[in-house]
Amino acid sequence: RGLKIAVMLDGRQSLEIDDQPAVMVRGPALLVTANVGDHVQQRTGLSGGLVRCVLMQFDLDFVEREFAAPMQQLFALAGAEDAGIWVRPADAELCGLALQIAECPVAAPLRRIYLAGKALELAAMALDRIVGQPPLRPARLPARTREQVHAVRDMLVAAMQEPPSLAELARATGLNPTKLTSAFRAEFSTSVFGYLQEQRLQ
Repeated sequence: RGLKIAVMLDGRQSLEIDDQPAVMVRGPALLVTANVGDHVQQRTGLSGGLVRCVLMQFDLDFVEREFAAPMQQLFALAGAEDAGIWVRPADAELCGLALQIAECPVAAPLRRIYLAGKALELAAMALDRIVGQPPLRPARLPARTREQVHAVRDMLVAAMQEPPSLAELARATGLNPTKLTSAFRAEFSTSVFGYLQEQRLQ
């Protein structure tokens, strides 16, 4: 419960809340999760290298006291009352601030004050990047469309060595190629053939 803000400098991770489809995150990226209910959150580092990130967690009391208005806006963007995930590319400014935290130049006893100040600065910048912008991951797809894109995923995994073309996948599932492409990206946070490439690398 609370607010988690991460700047992933390098690497890949999969993140999910409850039984929602996993969101794939590749560095450099800004990742924000907010949870004021009883939800299960799971992060999984993916093979193929190190994950280097700065992660901050703010407890619920602090969030309600200090970030009440931005949190209400976040949940409104997510279309949810009590949980959400947002992913954005991390620009040079965010990465620079994350590095200042990771490579803190200040020695004790002032180190803690320095890190607390930088953490609040990073939180403010992160929330500013997200509030007022629609989430990359829209509300869940309609059940039928979701079944269709999961069927596409299953066909890709079954035929990794000689995958069907986008047109063949669209025909087999009853979606047009444009709708298939956008729905697949909404469900899996990557393109059809980006997903195939990730599966081949694992």
